[in-house]
Amino acid sequence: MADITRRAVLATSGGAFVMGTGKDQVAWAFSFPAIEGGTLALADFKGRVLLVANTASFCGYTYQYDGLKKLHGAQSPAGLTVIGVPSRDFNQEYADDVSVKTFCETRFDIDFPLTAVSHVTGTSAVPF
Repeated sequence: MADITRRAVLATSGGAFVMGTGKDQVAWAFSFPAIEGGTLALADFKGRVLLVANTASFCGYTYQYDGLKKLHGAQSPAGLTVIGVPSRDFNQEYADDVSVKTFCETRFDIDFPLTAVSHVTGTSAVPF
């Protein structure tokens, strides 16, 4: 339960907070490395509701890409942005960003933003 609380995110047009990290921090100030290179700054989405989801290409839940794509497509006009965070921490993801991006685009036609492959657990986890 503590892990869930640590990663809980509330994002609205009024503000966004990363909860339970010892001190609340404004999520809009956070940036991820982008899967295509460069930076994926959450500030670029300010005013939108964000759903930040850990994803994996070789997991029993890989079908989540279909649901996330449908949700993003249906709710994007209303202000929702889905952001996928692929991770190898569970040994269920490609080792490099190019392979993940190619898989997501060719297999699921993903059009929502993806971060670079990131650590989501342990001491190397992205602080988000």
